[in-house]
Amino acid sequence: MNAHDPVLVSKYLRQVYQAQIESKKQSAPGLSEKEIFDITLKKGGVSVLFYRASMSHSFAEGEENALYNMGGLMQFGNDIFDIYKDRNSNIQTIPTTAKKMHLVRQLFIDQMNKSFALTKQLSYKAKKKKKHLSLVAMSLCSRCFVCLDQLKMNESITDSVFIPEKYSREQLVCDMDKRNNKIKTINYFLKQRL
Repeated sequence: MNAHDPVLVSKYLRQVYQAQIESKKQSAPGLSEKEIFDITLKKGGVSVLFYRASMSHSFAEGEENALYNMGGLMQFGNDIFDIYKDRNSNIQTIPTTAKKMHLVRQLFIDQMNKSFALTKQLSYKAKKKKKHLSLVAMSLCSRCFVCLDQLKMNESITDSVFIPEKYSREQLVCDMDKRNNKIKTINYFLKQRL
């Protein structure tokens, strides 16, 4: 292995493998929301750490925790957009098991705030941190808020309860190529305080 720190890369590679094994639990019913959320964080978190470990400079103090949480946020966002596919595959994720989309939104916001706060504490230059967070806010968070809005609208046809099995593909898949969704994404981005 030609990585700067092959031991560290190997460590995270093993953790990625373990996280993928643990994620197979999402195919069987009965996981608690906490168990699903922990699997989500781990799957995304260790994946980001694996890629970061291959870079030539060492982690800054607190960077591993910040990136773990940011990777978890990314995986959470992926699960929001993959709700139709995960529903059809009987995969338990936070969105597929939720009964109220506003609770999913709040959990996402909490994870976003935690990830952003940890990133802001790192010793990197403020300008670089702001650029990084702006990119995440636009390409991930704002888009997820648009998708969560669409998913929440479905509750109105199922007595104010979110029931993914009752919705069509069009109701669950958020088309980010639509002009209206692009405008909503920009509006959400402009509201965020970085």
